[in-house]
Amino acid sequence: MGEEDKQKRGLVDKAIDFIFSDDSRKYLLVILLIGIVLRFFVARNMPPVADEMVHGTHAIGFINLNALSSMTQCPIWFFLTDLSYKIFNVTLFSARFLSFFYGGLTIILVFLISSLLFNKKIALISSFLLAVSAFQISWVAVYMDQAMMFFILFAAYFFIKEYQTKKQISILASLFLGIALLIKIIAGVFSIIFAFFMTLILYKNYKTDKVAFKKNLARVIISAVIIILLFLPVLSYNYFLYKEKGIVDLPFSMYFNINQTFYQGAGLAHETGFNLGSAPNSIKAVIIDYLLKNDPLILLLGICGIFLAFRLFKEKRFFLWFLISLIILPLVIIAVSILLPTHYTSFMPLFSIFGGISLARLSEFLGKGFRHKSILLILMLIILIFTFSVIWENLSSRSAVGKMREFTISSVDSNTLIVVDSRIYRGTIAWMFNDKHYVESSLLPAVIQASQDLPGNPSNIHTLFIECVPDDCGWGSIKDQPDFNKSTEDIISFFENISTKQDITGGGGRGYEIKNAPYFTVYDTHLALNPAVLSQVDQTHEFFFYPVRRYLSPARAFDYYEVNSGFDSLLNLTAHASLYFSILFAIASVPLLFYKLLKDK
Repeated sequence: MGEEDKQKRGLVDKAIDFIFSDDSRKYLLVILLIGIVLRFFVARNMPPVADEMVHGTHAIGFINLNALSSMTQCPIWFFLTDLSYKIFNVTLFSARFLSFFYGGLTIILVFLISSLLFNKKIALISSFLLAVSAFQISWVAVYMDQAMMFFILFAAYFFIKEYQTKKQISILASLFLGIALLIKIIAGVFSIIFAFFMTLILYKNYKTDKVAFKKNLARVIISAVIIILLFLPVLSYNYFLYKEKGIVDLPFSMYFNINQTFYQGAGLAHETGFNLGSAPNSIKAVIIDYLLKNDPLILLLGICGIFLAFRLFKEKRFFLWFLISLIILPLVIIAVSILLPTHYTSFMPLFSIFGGISLARLSEFLGKGFRHKSILLILMLIILIFTFSVIWENLSSRSAVGKMREFTISSVDSNTLIVVDSRIYRGTIAWMFNDKHYVESSLLPAVIQASQDLPGNPSNIHTLFIECVPDDCGWGSIKDQPDFNKSTEDIISFFENISTKQDITGGGGRGYEIKNAPYFTVYDTHLALNPAVLSQVDQTHEFFFYPVRRYLSPARAFDYYEVNSGFDSLLNLTAHASLYFSILFAIASVPLLFYKLLKDK
């Protein structure tokens, strides 16, 4: 037998030994697979909400733009989402890839953290709870929160592990916190908790061990410097923008009261910044309307698990308070800032960690001995059935928006004009047809007039008209504009008489699409237009402060600036180096996660 055959046989033997061993990680792989499959179908099928189309459209071409940041910050998220676009093309799945990918891998982090604090049985149960969390799965969307929380929990893992085993503050945790900040600024709220508990450690060291105090103080200083350096791209972007145009990005504007009027009136949910007066009602809404409504079992198990943890794991009290603080303070601060459901998916991994304790104890109480494993499986099955009941529409049908985008990729060439019903939300239009010659139907008369004014002879231009069958596809206000609706119906009547047509049906689980009911109708025809008009309609491609595919004309963007002086050039170069290091580290965190899973005992 050759050396290569021996190596192959060795791998096979190890795999067989692993399958028939008592190693709990083999069950974790099954749990991970369940979580990944559920998240995949939801990411692929679910209709988008308005904000998803904002973030998803702004991410297109971000790598080519070579920007330090963006209006909403989140440069790592935009970079990696655009990388996903380049790999998978612009689809609903690729737009949601980071939530799918990092949200799924958070299942492993929950296992690792629970293993550190409790035991492998509780760790497996906790990871299962997150794998089937209906609330988190339902918001595997074009948002930053689940990717952000992956890095916050990775930071928490190293913070707990290094202090538990070496009594030292983890420098690596600061790297993960810095990455989280570059994915979403809300990570700063969680960073406050890390800073507070680092201060507690320093205080304890100062009272009892001066050598440890000096060592950990140095680590805290290094950690602070790392976070500042990692956040340098966002700081530099705002410095350049303010210096040249007197404005800053949206988070800095809203929460530091810098030229707020620039962004106000744009329909932003967080125009007012913090609103402490709304705290009671906001917190009530978060707990009842979001957490309890969407994931009642995991929420209640998590709350009960918090009390059980202090009774069963008294020696871990410091770390328990650390994890609880990661729930309480951020939840309150976020609630008084903005009430969007996706922000609160961040807390499901933490509730799952504590929920594993409750479910383990409940099965032991109900089982009374050897039957507790069967009871545990029944309880887990009940939770899984509940999840299926919540997300079934996501699993069993697909969004018309996703289908329309795939139709555009496969069936629309570069010489086709797409006239899109203006009753479709503008962000959805921009995202679905970003790489095509599209124009909203309200501008069609102007396009025809422009074609007539252009020199040269008209040609038969292949034209598609996309109708919004329900009369309102995402705006929510068309019913209040009867004249606008009538003018659009007139355009539809025009295309009906000269076109062949096909329907694209809706589905995927959101209220504004009905399963198997026509949502879009595609009218296929030819119009006599000057071909030069295609380049003119491209000039109408603007959405929410930015040109669509803005890397093609970066100077048209409101946040375009130029770097001139020697100091600014050096700062720009350093900030870009920091950003690219952060991106590489974010990618490298994935093999690091699996390395920790394989090596940690």
